[in-house]
Amino acid sequence: MNLIKILNSDIANKLVMLGFKYTKEKIGDKTCYVFIQTNDLMNKLNTSFSKNDFFIDKTMNF
Repeated sequence: MNLIKILNSDIANKLVMLGFKYTKEKIGDKTCYVFIQTNDLMNKLNTSFSKNDFFIDKTMNF
C-alpha cells in the first residue's frame, strides 16, 4: 500500500473538503498529513496541485 504524504495543512484541508481522509504523523518537528493512495486521490493531486506539494511513501510512522 502506498501512502501520500503532505506537509502543507492547507492542501490537506482542501482534500478533506473533497471527501478524502488523513492520519497525522510527525516527521522531525513537522506534522505530516498521510492519505492512502487511491486513483481518485492521485487524479485530484495531479490535476489540482504541484508534484512538489506531496510525496509517496510506503511507511507510516507513529
